Amino acid sequence: SQARKIPDDKMLIEGLSCADAVFRMVAIYKPVFWCIENPAKSRLWRYIGKPKQIINYNWFGYESKKPTGLYGSFNNVIANNKKCNINTIDFAYGNRSERSTTPVEFAKSFYDSNNILSYGLL
Repeated sequence: SQARKIPDDKMLIEGLSCADAVFRMVAIYKPVFWCIENPAKSRLWRYIGKPKQIINYNWFGYESKKPTGLYGSFNNVIANNKKCNINTIDFAYGNRSERSTTPVEFAKSFYDSNNILSYGLL
């Protein structure tokens, strides 16, 4: 499983390249809100700074705690209180696509916290 391996320099460079692409898009397009999501214990935070908010996916109905850092310009996400039993599944041993799936409830909550009406632009 990829989650149990110590990341090598190639993986770090690939991750930083993705973050760099996001920063370039932000500089060019100047979005009202934007966010980089990555595991809370990622080495990425050493390079771009502390996450603005740390969430646990089980706050949004996910079957694992999966602490996740959010970095960018956005309103903090509010949990929907549909917590699951965090011992139900250990996704560290599951397949990569299961571990990488963003919970639908988190996506809805992020949208609700950051839609254009939240910023009073209309």
